[in-house]
Amino acid sequence: MSSGNESLAQQVIHWVCRKVLTEEWKPGDAMDERQISAQLEMNPNLIHTAFDALLKNGLAVHQSSRLLVADNAKAAAQELLRKHFFEYELPVLQDKLKLLNISLQDLSKS
Repeated sequence: MSSGNESLAQQVIHWVCRKVLTEEWKPGDAMDERQISAQLEMNPNLIHTAFDALLKNGLAVHQSSRLLVADNAKAAAQELLRKHFFEYELPVLQDKLKLLNISLQDLSKS
């Protein structure tokens, strides 16, 4: 799951976003912090930090003391990942394209 300089909590958030966007996790599905902590072999406190961010960003909701995938989680996940892409990934890609003298035409040929 490692991705360069990305924080571990951010990696967990992106992992959850991918589960939601691929519809492996659907609205109303329970998200168990302990189970995910064990599955990812990560500290439960780190998972809790990531889940706080999921709540804040609208991907999850509390219901009956459980954390569930929110009804609008797919749109929220897309928005979160788009923001990350434009802020962090696109500038790196643009820099590489410039350094390698690769044009948009070159990309369309591939």
